[in-house]
Amino acid sequence: MIHPKSREGRLKIAHRFIGGNGCGNPPKSRQGRKKTLAAPTSSIIPNPRSVLAHGPLRLKLDGEWLDLGRLHGAFRLSQSDIDRAEAIDTTAVRCLTVENETSFHELAKLRSGVLLIQTSFPGSATVALLKRLPATLEFHHFGDSDEAGFEILRDLRERSERNFQALHMERGRPNFEQESLGRPKPDWPFY
Repeated sequence: MIHPKSREGRLKIAHRFIGGNGCGNPPKSRQGRKKTLAAPTSSIIPNPRSVLAHGPLRLKLDGEWLDLGRLHGAFRLSQSDIDRAEAIDTTAVRCLTVENETSFHELAKLRSGVLLIQTSFPGSATVALLKRLPATLEFHHFGDSDEAGFEILRDLRERSERNFQALHMERGRPNFEQESLGRPKPDWPFY
């Protein structure tokens, strides 16, 4: 079975919607592939891209610093604001991406000083933010310990050009989901 979050799974889902065989497989014939690529997309309205984050993060916009670290809860940051920021800074020592949104919110409640970013396969806004963060940060990914989780880790490394390290991820762990670790503790590394 192909995981829907994997690159191959996402492609199959996309083909289903834009001209595959209805089973998630791309058209097999050359002509079928041409039709798929030429399918009209005018009815698809693009949504703005954003990233869900929490922790010490500042953006310099229009000459003034916006301190998002003062917020107690998580925040969404649009890619357009990431792109237009004159500077992006953090006092955090490390950045932790978290695959599962529930785990992300539980970690955010701790207000640990770690810059948290919720992502599975990173979208363009997530990648844009990661590339703008100081290279001196430690980068970690806390994902499920299944093949999709390790594929997300690989994708994060490749697309962000950051040296992400796995956190609490072990290949072959019987209970591979993050939630199986229980509730996080207040201090790094949380579990």
